[in-house]
Amino acid sequence: VAGNGMAGIYSYPLVAGTALTSPSGLRIEGNYVGTTADGLAAIPNGGGISVTGAGSVIGGTTGTTPGGACTGACNLISGNNFTGLRLTNAYDDLTGAPYSSASKSVVTGNYIGVNALGTAAVPNTSNGVDITASTVTVANKVVSGNGGVGISFGVSTVQLTGVAVTGANATGSIARGNYVGFNATGTALVQNGQSGIFISVPGVTIGGANQGDGNYAIGTFVPAAPPQIPFAIITSAIQTSFQTSQAGTVGVADGTIIRGNFIG
Repeated sequence: VAGNGMAGIYSYPLVAGTALTSPSGLRIEGNYVGTTADGLAAIPNGGGISVTGAGSVIGGTTGTTPGGACTGACNLISGNNFTGLRLTNAYDDLTGAPYSSASKSVVTGNYIGVNALGTAAVPNTSNGVDITASTVTVANKVVSGNGGVGISFGVSTVQLTGVAVTGANATGSIARGNYVGFNATGTALVQNGQSGIFISVPGVTIGGANQGDGNYAIGTFVPAAPPQIPFAIITSAIQTSFQTSQAGTVGVADGTIIRGNFIG
């Protein structure tokens, strides 16, 4: 799935009369999004994958080999202009009211920002993963080599008809067992352009107490790029004017749990 002007794979509620129906329960697996057929070079889409449907599954473990190439259910999401993978909310264009969210979705076993072998960067130009939907699980994947942050847990804030409307956020989400800023085996650096994991909402869990829950995460120091964000994992109290399409204040990252990770 490559060379498209918009996102390579894009799910959004369909309008049926006056009712809006959400494409929930999606399963997206085994795709190369933004690359050549061999997964070694970029053919950019306008973005990688964008999902707004609840309970969706992106990737999986069928036919995959830990530390091996991106095969089987693994999605390779690399080489795209803008973000690799977005799990977010959909809003009414007139009122700004949210009517769909990618909450309770699972992202597992994907390669984002690297080649199909997991050995070198094929960057998405912005963040690897943006999560602004609640209770999303991000597990057992490689998020490395991207232009921005590896994984961002934040608030979905949009500007419609001059009024900022804040929707659901990534509260209750979990990241476990990921390589962020490393190759697929965790033996060499393939750094993202900024922080490894960025958290700006409460109640996110990074890692865990069980074997395999820990994330391998490393950040990149960015001189003269305010705010400077050199950290592997960073939590934020306030962030304003993040993008021209996003305005407002992001809440305090209270209740964040960071446990059992390998941080470089």
